[in-house]
Amino acid sequence: MDSSFCSFHVLQGNLDNLDAQRAARRLGNHRLADVRAGRRKKADFSIYGGLLRVQPGVLPIRIVLLLLLVFAACASCFEWLFPWAATNIPALQEMSNYTAI
Repeated sequence: MDSSFCSFHVLQGNLDNLDAQRAARRLGNHRLADVRAGRRKKADFSIYGGLLRVQPGVLPIRIVLLLLLVFAACASCFEWLFPWAATNIPALQEMSNYTAI
């Protein structure tokens, strides 16, 4: 075989792989494609992935449930955690112009 023929096929294979990488990046899942191809280490733990796996139902329902869970966590932080922190942490008292009644 001709060496130019072999190098053409190697180059063609690299271009095909590059096209697949570009397509994955356009779709926004380049991290997943990198993990599947072995170029990136899989995360040891993902809290959002874990929450999606333990919820019942089909994927759209699980996504809605996850969004509700995140909204409830944020709302509870604004309702109870942040006011508590603003009244009890001295640096936050100064920043928030807290006055004790």
